[in-house]
Amino acid sequence: MKNILILGVLAFAAGCGERAASDVAAPDETPSTAREAVSSNEPAADPAPSATPTGDAARASRYTSLSDCELIRERPQEAGFAESRCPGVGGYGLRLIDADARQNLLVERPGGGSASLRLSEVGGGGFSALGKTVEWRGKAGASVAPDAMIVRYNVVENPTSPGSETSYLMVASLDGDRPCITDKIVPGADQNDRARAAADADHACLP
Repeated sequence: MKNILILGVLAFAAGCGERAASDVAAPDETPSTAREAVSSNEPAADPAPSATPTGDAARASRYTSLSDCELIRERPQEAGFAESRCPGVGGYGLRLIDADARQNLLVERPGGGSASLRLSEVGGGGFSALGKTVEWRGKAGASVAPDAMIVRYNVVENPTSPGSETSYLMVASLDGDRPCITDKIVPGADQNDRARAAADADHACLP
């Protein structure tokens, strides 16, 4: 009788082991969720604010946050209008405009005056929201003198189609009389690197 009980317990344990093994993926097998993440064209997350040389050794990136802003004007009755002042680098400042579920940036120049980046127009006019980080590009060195900036801009391409949001990287030139958007970098592999290459080039303003 004792032998029969032992055999029964061993058989039961073997059955449990087979079921447990069937639930574990083989070492060279990637779960479907991971495969979807690898094949996705979702852009990389915004970098953490820092001062970091990236790409060309003669160029460097510095970062500021669009979460660290001070509300200076608000008119909720006018399509939810709000204006906030945000930090910049090298004497530059930013003003974040939020109205009608669309966001835009005004660049305040070191010598005075400001210019709109017209993000909503360049982005196609859909509902939009900026990322949390601004990347400032300029010559590497102790002094901070950016000549370009990069911002993430999430745009709803088709309001009637769920999941139609596209996450662009907008590249702005700070050279010349008025800051302007020069490149609209679509999602895909090396999106951040492509945006930095565009920021380091001499491109004309987009219409």
